[in-house]
Amino acid sequence: MSLVALLPLLALGCFDSEPAAETTTTPAPVAPVPAAQAAAPSGVTPIYVTVGAHLENKLPLPCGDSGCAGHCKDAYLQFRDNIIQYARLMDRYGAAYNVQTNYHLPQLEDACVDDATRQATTNGKHLLVYLMDDLGAMIDPHAHENQTERYETRNNYADVYQLLADAGVPADSMSVVGGCIVGSDYQWGQFADGYEGNAFASTRWTPAAFTFPAVHDHDPDGEDFTSGIWRPTAFEWEPASGRMGDGYYEHDPNGAYAMIGSGYLHSCAGRYPRGSFWWASDYVTVLAGYLEDGRAPSGRMYTATIAMNQKHFADPDSWMGFLEHQLEALQPLVQSGKVVYAHYQELPGIWQSQYGGEPNLFRWDQFDPADFTCDGKGNAIGAAAGQPRLDNAGGGKGAKQRPAGQQRPQGQRPPKGQRGGGGKKGGGAKR
Repeated sequence: MSLVALLPLLALGCFDSEPAAETTTTPAPVAPVPAAQAAAPSGVTPIYVTVGAHLENKLPLPCGDSGCAGHCKDAYLQFRDNIIQYARLMDRYGAAYNVQTNYHLPQLEDACVDDATRQATTNGKHLLVYLMDDLGAMIDPHAHENQTERYETRNNYADVYQLLADAGVPADSMSVVGGCIVGSDYQWGQFADGYEGNAFASTRWTPAAFTFPAVHDHDPDGEDFTSGIWRPTAFEWEPASGRMGDGYYEHDPNGAYAMIGSGYLHSCAGRYPRGSFWWASDYVTVLAGYLEDGRAPSGRMYTATIAMNQKHFADPDSWMGFLEHQLEALQPLVQSGKVVYAHYQELPGIWQSQYGGEPNLFRWDQFDPADFTCDGKGNAIGAAAGQPRLDNAGGGKGAKQRPAGQQRPQGQRPPKGQRGGGGKKGGGAKR
């Protein structure tokens, strides 16, 4: 089946702590949850849901050059085991799991894992190959470009694509840009011409779709929370710079790239107090209700992502339940065909074959604030009232709390008569 989660190597920020125990055994099998239906019943407009993960390390790569000895090896092996745990959870629920990784994981996997460890934990396979072959995940490149001071890398998307292909990920399966910058003219131009590698100068990558649209530093005052799919004419969504998406939200039927909307990525239960939904799965549930009562037009393609990030993999004991709660909450919708799990790679083909390539942008301010399940100050309300908060949940880095009446910072001025949506501040070729 499929899976996903945001897998970061920030879990390796343990160099000043005690080494983690080396993991050499694969967890015991668990009974599968009833799987997602392949297609929705006749007359039902489904929401295509993907669990999306970014693997990214905001620390210098400590192990590759040293041969991954001592603490580095212990830290990576624990991180690796955490990745496997989440992947098995996705597989159990039949959730489409898309792993978008930067260059750190393939380098650390090569440096830290010997054949005996792979035989004991991943059926003798490279971790990423195991995730695909045995647990149904899909793998795509992710890159933090032109940020050498922060990330100590000059690897761009094409370089990461080549590293993943060298690790055994089929080159023709990597067709999605994970983490595009929707205010970056530079990035738009690079992909339009076929992205050329820095470290691998002979490599040229031409993907088919973008997802996880973002702006620099994920400023929540400008996030794009659109559900649906279309072909943008440009990357022009930079509210902080006065660029309100005239090109980004304009559909070009002849455009080379599909934009897969991520829906709403945040959750108050997961350290995001200024959010509007207690769980990201609440967003999907509310949208499904809109499709049922006609507030969202039927017969169009809708998309959403259940996102995970670095903190989830540093502490799976706390965060595994956070994800499973959302998967469990979606099960009635899955079983009724109102939610269909699908990989990002599948969505452009579904869009063409089942929806005739007609664009759909169901944007953020088409939601009624009365349906929100978080009050913008980190409190569950409405349908989520009484829901428990994670023991380790907090404000998160840089989070600002707002009064309940101001909890919709994403609702920006809609471009050219379209109904509005979010977007992030900033831009440039950084991520």
